[in-house]
Amino acid sequence: MEVKAFNYAANPGFDIADFRMYEREIKEKPWMLDVDYLVFGYDMSEGGVVTVRNLWLKKVWEICRPMLSGSGKNKVVWPLNLQIKQGVVHKIRPAKWYGVSKSFKTFECVEDFLSAVEETVYKNKDTRDDGPSWLNGTLRNYETFYGKQLRVPRWYEIEDKYYLKK
Repeated sequence: MEVKAFNYAANPGFDIADFRMYEREIKEKPWMLDVDYLVFGYDMSEGGVVTVRNLWLKKVWEICRPMLSGSGKNKVVWPLNLQIKQGVVHKIRPAKWYGVSKSFKTFECVEDFLSAVEETVYKNKDTRDDGPSWLNGTLRNYETFYGKQLRVPRWYEIEDKYYLKK
């Protein structure tokens, strides 16, 4: 279980994981896909009193979504919401999974989340070399651990259901 907290008056501002570490970790340790995220949304008074406004128990795909970065014609579409500094992918960032978004949806299932991770592996210059074997290795290890075979779609087959507005 991961415990996360954020200021409820703002968007969730925590990191889910370092992207490079996470893509390698879920390939070798597929049970990491099944980690529960206990998330607290809090308010803090001027006197320092913390009040929990809401509490959620979620899977990673239920708090993740795609993203657009840049502006105007220079918009870059990423299958995962990421922290990018000076063109370098760093962290996976959460979505605002509560409420309604006009631009994005959170992932419906682990298979769609894995599709987004795979596409991000290929799109990210620092992980592109992992791409050819990443999904097969992840699925093989998942099936060995859980005894269940996943069917992961290609990102281009499902992206339109997650980008509500490009």
